[in-house]
Amino acid sequence: MRIPRVAGRIVVLAASVALLAGCASADVSTPTASPDSTPSPTPVEEVDVVETEPQTVFDGDCSRMLSLSDVSAIMGVDMPDGEPFYAAGDIAIRQLGGVYCGWHDPTLQNGAYLSLVVLPTRAGGKQTEDNCDPGLGCSFTATAADFDLFGVVDGPARDESLLPHAIAAKEAFTRAVAAEAVPDAYEPASAWSVPVDCAALDSSGAVATALGDPAVEGFLTGGDAEPNHGFYLASATAGAALCAWSAETGRLLTSILPGGAWIKDELAGVEGAEPMTVTGFESVLMIDDQLHFFVGDNWISASGDIGGTAMAPDAVGPLVASLVAALDATA
Repeated sequence: MRIPRVAGRIVVLAASVALLAGCASADVSTPTASPDSTPSPTPVEEVDVVETEPQTVFDGDCSRMLSLSDVSAIMGVDMPDGEPFYAAGDIAIRQLGGVYCGWHDPTLQNGAYLSLVVLPTRAGGKQTEDNCDPGLGCSFTATAADFDLFGVVDGPARDESLLPHAIAAKEAFTRAVAAEAVPDAYEPASAWSVPVDCAALDSSGAVATALGDPAVEGFLTGGDAEPNHGFYLASATAGAALCAWSAETGRLLTSILPGGAWIKDELAGVEGAEPMTVTGFESVLMIDDQLHFFVGDNWISASGDIGGTAMAPDAVGPLVASLVAALDATA
C-alpha cells in the first residue's frame, strides 16, 4: 500500500535561537526593554510541495475496495488474487487518480473474470446501461461519491445470468468509495501534448529508414483486447498511445504516456527489470524485451524486430530519440 500524501502548501516556521555565553553579572547600564515593546514577527517561509507521483483512490490498493473474499463472494467461486498491470492504459488510470483491479480464474470453462476500473468523475466517463454480450460477458457502470465505476464480469454462462454478479460488484463499490476523498489532479510540469499523433511522429524518417520502407507510417493500435470501457476512457483522457510501424522487413512498437515518468521506481522493482545504458538517454530500463525510457516527466517504451530478430537496445535507442524529439516539440 502506498503511503498517502498530503498535497498543498507546507508552512515552515524559521525560529531564531539565541545562544548566551559567559557568566558575568548584568551591566546595570544596559537598557532594558520597555514593557510595551513588541517582538519582531517570526519569519514565515512558504514552500511549494510538488507531487512526484499521482494520488490514487484507495491508495491504489485493490484490497481496500474489495478483499479477495469479497471478490469470491461476488463471483460465487474462489478467485485467485489479481496481479499488477503495467501497460500504458493501466498506468494512465492511476495517473488520473483511479485504480484498475482484475481477478481471473482460468480453470473454469470460459474462465471467471471480474474487471473493475474506478475513476474520479472529472475524467468524464459516460454511464451506460448494463449490457451482456455472449463473447465478452456483461459490462456495467455506476456512480457514487464523485467516482465512476466501469466493470466487466464474465463466466461460464456468458449471458444475463451474470447480472447479479454485476449488481453485487456495484453495491460493493458504492460502499467502498463512501468514505474516500477525491485525489488531487496530477499535473506534471513538462508533459508532452495530447493526443499523440502516431502518423506524424516519424517526421525525421528514422523509423521508416530502419524498417527499409520509406512509405511506412505510424498508426495507433489498440494493443491487447480489453473489454473494460474505463481502460479506454483513461487512455484517451491521459493521452496514452500505442504507436506502431509495420513493414515487410520488420516493425517497431511503442507505448507512450505523457507525464508517465513517475512509474519509473515501481517498474525498477519489477522482477527481471534491468537498468540499461543507451546513448542519448539518462534513464532506461529493460523488462523482458521491452525498453522503457524516462524522459523528463514522460514515459515511452519500445521494442522492435528486423526479419524476426529483436532489435538491440543500441538500434532501438536512436529511433526512440527521433520520436522523443517530435514529442518534445509538442510540450
